[in-house]
Amino acid sequence: MTVDEPTKLYLGYLEKEMTIMGVLSAFCIAVVAFALDKILGAKSSEDSALTEIWRLRQWYVLAASGLMFVAAYCFYRQRARLAWHYGQICLCLSGVLKEEYEKDVKNWLKRADSWQTWRFYYTAFSFVLFAFIYYGIAIVFPTSNWITDYCSVIIWIPIVGLFLFDRFRYIVFKLYKFKCHPYKEFFANGCPLKKFICRSVKKLQIFVRDFFPCFKS
Repeated sequence: MTVDEPTKLYLGYLEKEMTIMGVLSAFCIAVVAFALDKILGAKSSEDSALTEIWRLRQWYVLAASGLMFVAAYCFYRQRARLAWHYGQICLCLSGVLKEEYEKDVKNWLKRADSWQTWRFYYTAFSFVLFAFIYYGIAIVFPTSNWITDYCSVIIWIPIVGLFLFDRFRYIVFKLYKFKCHPYKEFFANGCPLKKFICRSVKKLQIFVRDFFPCFKS
């Protein structure tokens, strides 16, 4: 099957994005390796500042490193997801599949460009941002008392909020995956979160009834 120019251009775009996701994933791992190597490998007699950072701000360093690992995983997941869409589009164009599947190229292109497909990309950058904030706190405020006194609050509340916002983004991107402005559509339609939750609860009830007969009425 001949490939039209727009499809060829989009496949080239996906190839570049997959390369970028791989580079970003490797970058996140490299940042963690570099930070831990410098801080943990520092000798107290030579690098007193680095040893003080680990002694007083080790939880911030560990939290930042953990967020970086999660970001690396998200970039990898994004790369894998783009690769899968790339493969499906190529299969449709190859002529190997049946004719009705070959006609589905436009649908695959639309799905590849949807917000839901790119969710891990935005999630990864959110984790990277918070990771650099925690690294910054550990480096810039190594001896600040209020940073020490409110360590649990400063670390865990933003992380919990980050995960909750990611769940919210997942809902918005799933409901309005083909819209230009998904958040605007979400709030303009009266925040249909209640409907989404009701559907999820119904699916959970069906699952429980199917796998646990004792709960059937």
